[in-house]
Amino acid sequence: MKKMIQRMAGVGIYLTGFLVGMVKGDVAKDKFNFKIKSYFTEKQQAKLYQQNGDIRLDDIEINTYHTS
Repeated sequence: MKKMIQRMAGVGIYLTGFLVGMVKGDVAKDKFNFKIKSYFTEKQQAKLYQQNGDIRLDDIEINTYHTS
């Protein structure tokens, strides 16, 4: 059931991107697809970090750690 919902969401996102492309053009479609893809990629990475017990650090924390 979960896989079916994910596929339906993917099809919905694809169709939305197609409609954005028809209305605003290819550049806007590419921008929309990149934004949605990066959102889901970050979400998936956060889930993997959480499952492994790791803690994600932001840029400020990483720079602070490496400079001291």
